[in-house]
Amino acid sequence: MFIGYSLPPSDMHSTVLFRTSVKHGGLDCVVVVNPDSEARRRTREVLQRGIGDKTRVLSFDEFGEFANASPAPLSALSAGTKPRAKKTTTK
Repeated sequence: MFIGYSLPPSDMHSTVLFRTSVKHGGLDCVVVVNPDSEARRRTREVLQRGIGDKTRVLSFDEFGEFANASPAPLSALSAGTKPRAKKTTTK
């Protein structure tokens, strides 16, 4: 999820990090919230390696648009999450 970060071309460290740390087709969902269409395009391009046939890509121009999105598209954000194991203590 990228909210407001434009992934500028001058930020080579982040670009390399995101390009190399994503598995091929390994992303379930990508959410980009940015008023700059070029920034949204750059983000999708950098993450392209991780975007597969089943990846949901959601783009929003404004944060309000993202915040007011119906739950259906946003349910993809938690669809791939696994419940965390509960921490137990022994006495």
